[in-house]
Amino acid sequence: MKIKLESTVADVKKAFTKLYPGLKIEFYSKPHEDHQGSHAKHLLPDDKVLKSLMSIKADGEINPDPDLTVGDLERAFADQFGLYVQIYRKSKDLWLQTSSTDDWTLEKQNRKGIHSTQL
Repeated sequence: MKIKLESTVADVKKAFTKLYPGLKIEFYSKPHEDHQGSHAKHLLPDDKVLKSLMSIKADGEINPDPDLTVGDLERAFADQFGLYVQIYRKSKDLWLQTSSTDDWTLEKQNRKGIHSTQL
């Protein structure tokens, strides 16, 4: 997934959900610890341009490999770009922060999310 300075939060969210339809990614103004959730008051709007959020201002790429854990992907965004993200998993009609399952792979999270909508 390409991360460009001029991209918006919405651009990255759309690219991520295209790869993992059972998951979504949200951007926050503050970091969270492993296995902790992010507070809604820190949620960033979709129209924010990444350049205005990044502490490490450079175009780059994140590889959301299916075998990568959620926690590792969230750390990669922080380490490479200074962006704070939280992954959510679909659970029927709800979106749940994956904080208690940060050690699950993206593939496992995605399968569970897709499966929950088929019940």
